[in-house]
Amino acid sequence: MISLDHYNGRKVIAINDSDINGELPNGEEGEWEIVLDGDVRIICYDSLSELPDEVLVGMSLTTVVLSNDRTNLHFGRFDDQGNLVASSQMFLNPMQYGINDPAREDIEGTVRPQAESLRDLSVPPQPDERIAEGPEEPTEGSADAEEVPEHPDDE
Repeated sequence: MISLDHYNGRKVIAINDSDINGELPNGEEGEWEIVLDGDVRIICYDSLSELPDEVLVGMSLTTVVLSNDRTNLHFGRFDDQGNLVASSQMFLNPMQYGINDPAREDIEGTVRPQAESLRDLSVPPQPDERIAEGPEEPTEGSADAEEVPEHPDDE
């Protein structure tokens, strides 16, 4: 799994807006992207999300707060002594962004971490194991199964 907090401390080197066709400079689709050191890309797919302010360029990603309704990114600029001199934050829809990290050999392309984790919670269409709670229903042919006449007159 890939997570944004893995990139804490990385500097923002660019903010790219998509072209009129909805394509980013690297050829990927999206509304806009934040490029971090190492060519790591945080890609926003939410058409309602505003392009981040250029003030983020040169700041470092300092904190990531994940919740069900939004992802909060905190950025900061530090002086030579490590003191915070400027900060900013932005919010993303947790279902409308992805991470692309070319250095991760175990992952190919862009990953949408929240969407992937929610997919794991779904129940398979025909589960192999019983998922209901309570006593098991007797199956036809078992010792516990009683024969029920089809018509009450057949008794």
